[in-house]
Amino acid sequence: MIRGIDHLVVAVTDPDAAAAELESRVGLTCTGGGQHPGAGTVNRLAFLADGSYLELIGVEDPAAARANPVGAASLQMLETNGAGLATFALLDDDLEATLRSRPELGTRTHGSRQRPDGEVVEWWTAAPTEPLSPTSPFLIEHTYAGAEWGPEAMQVRAEQVHPIGSAVRLVRLDIAVDDPPLVAGELASILDVPVQA
Repeated sequence: MIRGIDHLVVAVTDPDAAAAELESRVGLTCTGGGQHPGAGTVNRLAFLADGSYLELIGVEDPAAARANPVGAASLQMLETNGAGLATFALLDDDLEATLRSRPELGTRTHGSRQRPDGEVVEWWTAAPTEPLSPTSPFLIEHTYAGAEWGPEAMQVRAEQVHPIGSAVRLVRLDIAVDDPPLVAGELASILDVPVQA
């Protein structure tokens, strides 16, 4: 079942530089991230108190990135705008069950990322066949284990005070589009979740 927004994928040319700018200008600290083996991308993550996060993603290997829905969306954003929201993920706590009833949402695919300390973080995603975009999200189900997604890590995240001076939560996502009612209707129909125009 889809639970809400899991994370925002923001394409940047240099994730480390973008993380430093995010901290100095906005007051959010990136404390996670790493390489996506075989996917051609690398990221930095700013974890939020509600379990969501902001992903600053860069492309290291364009050919590999093009073969992955999130990498392709990130590369498209970088090539057309230089940086910006590439797509976003919706949290699903039982991806297999969702896809049995909604096969048009994609195929369950394993993903992983290696942290700088060597630990592998794993998840499952599903993306529709059309290219991802700022108005076309994908689904994600996390493996809640380890130093980044285990119970202790989730508790630390819930209590983290960013340099802004408090814990931070993702309350909503506003996306600029030419026809808000049309896009809202399409998203609501495809995802079977309420979308406000």
